[in-house]
Amino acid sequence: MSALSLAEATTVLKKHWGFENLKGAQAQIIEAVFQGKDVLAVLPTGYGKTATFQIPAMLLDGCALVFSPLIALMKDQVDQAQARGIRAGFINSHVDEDEAELRMDRFVQGKYDLFYVAPERIRSRAFMEALARVNIKLIVVDEAHCVSRWGHDFRPSYGRIKDVVAQLGHQGTPPVVIAVTATATADIIEDIVDGIAMRKDYVRVVGDPIRSNLRYRVWKGSSAWYTLTWLAEKFNLHADNRYLVYSGTRGGCEKVAEMLSECLDIPIFDPKGRIVPSQPIGYYHAGMTKEERTRVQEDFVAGTTKVVVATNAFGMGIDVPNIRSVIHFGIPGSLEDYVQESGRAGRDGKMANLDLLLDDYSVTLQERFLNSANPPYVWYEAMWDYLHEKLSPVDTLSLSGEAIAKELRIEYGVDAMGSGISGLLGVMEANDLIIRRYQPAGLRVEVYPKKFMEVYHDTRFVKSTAGQVMKQLWKQAGLPSDSTTVKNLPESVQLVVQRDRLAKASGVTERNLTTQLRHIEERECIKREKVFRGKTTSIVPSKYATPLTDHLSKEKIEAKRAREVARLQKMLEYALVSNPKQHIRDYFGVTEEVD
Repeated sequence: MSALSLAEATTVLKKHWGFENLKGAQAQIIEAVFQGKDVLAVLPTGYGKTATFQIPAMLLDGCALVFSPLIALMKDQVDQAQARGIRAGFINSHVDEDEAELRMDRFVQGKYDLFYVAPERIRSRAFMEALARVNIKLIVVDEAHCVSRWGHDFRPSYGRIKDVVAQLGHQGTPPVVIAVTATATADIIEDIVDGIAMRKDYVRVVGDPIRSNLRYRVWKGSSAWYTLTWLAEKFNLHADNRYLVYSGTRGGCEKVAEMLSECLDIPIFDPKGRIVPSQPIGYYHAGMTKEERTRVQEDFVAGTTKVVVATNAFGMGIDVPNIRSVIHFGIPGSLEDYVQESGRAGRDGKMANLDLLLDDYSVTLQERFLNSANPPYVWYEAMWDYLHEKLSPVDTLSLSGEAIAKELRIEYGVDAMGSGISGLLGVMEANDLIIRRYQPAGLRVEVYPKKFMEVYHDTRFVKSTAGQVMKQLWKQAGLPSDSTTVKNLPESVQLVVQRDRLAKASGVTERNLTTQLRHIEERECIKREKVFRGKTTSIVPSKYATPLTDHLSKEKIEAKRAREVARLQKMLEYALVSNPKQHIRDYFGVTEEVD
């Protein structure tokens, strides 16, 4: 494929990363890419996986297209790449339409060496048409375990990446594919290779999941709360250190953070000796607003927040080298989750502690999660009947999973489905029985221009925060800015506004926006009606007239559950074995260390 050499790759490494030499596995991957071979790389968190594709992206003639699953991870990697002098860009749902169009134009014009998108972007016809005009030499599948139906974070859209590879192959020489992940067992590796349709002569590089600077410890037979307090008292919060504590539930995160705040009542100082006004302990979970989660993440990276208590929603995209301890307050659901989350400690090469606090509640909690994600086959049958009752082959159902579960409880008597609805729909989507599409959150607003004009006589109101929001609604309604009479104004204008964009344009938070809209509505200037938020559901037309058993067997559902049970059992065994490091190596099939 290329006359490029490892010497050239090392030169780029020194110049842009500041390291003298490539690690052994990094060199294997880059050399394989230069030889035109596909690569599957399973390397531990913090090993430096991004360098294995960012360095070739700088040297190869063409663009590297990166499929990445999380917005935070995507933006973080692009920011770092740009800081290293790489022409990098991305588009995702947080980029507004005008900016996304501008970036796509740059992508087509060959102005990026590295371009990140979510795999869901493949559904866009405009994106697929744009690919036909771009010189793609390298496709990177980040977090490649998402390809596998047996993986711990399956994403159905990852299965479409092979279509991109095939399309680009028809246009000329197929691009090289690099699939990278931190954890993958043998069956998941097989799924990845098949799911992306990697070349038969692909190169497999599997690194040792155990890093020598990490100290693995399991605490059992005593109070988890007492142990956590004892460990926290050893935190050195005055040094430039960070600490992560994982909890299994949102409520647990808040409770643990509150307890640690009482336990660690120590003022935090910056390097100049001034007290930092930010909260030294924060919590993070999916129930918080986007602004709240972003603030916690940014404060943790900056060091004003030293300790974060989080669910597994936190961590992806967080490249903090000085995390001195990762504590699991309760057992996670699998060794994959545990290794990935624990691997965020000690990325600077210094010693760090990995502490697992075993308690009965967390085991029960994981068993409950497992049951929710693996519902019985009769639930699939009830769902299939329900969808056929609600939909024709071309209809789309705009109901949340929770609303669907509620209707199924009423119509079919499936009382426990609420907690398992997400897993059930995910399995049906993975088996190409249904199509689920995210419909952006919106707010339907009916604007009454004549009432607006009446309110404009109230100077105090116009200058208020609600007045700023009102001005933005007037602007989005396309009403003339110089209207001084109500004679020619329409009676009403229908709008569908995006809450985050309206809040930003008005200079308020999304939470405050709701309050201001209520004030405007009280003045009878608008009337609000919620727009469906979430994923729509439709039946794959070609599967509509066929029975469920033709596509989803009971044996397959039972096999999926058996795998999940086995994964949890291996996690439980980790907490009991005498050599936890070897237990992890055995689980991932690592027989020799790869530098």
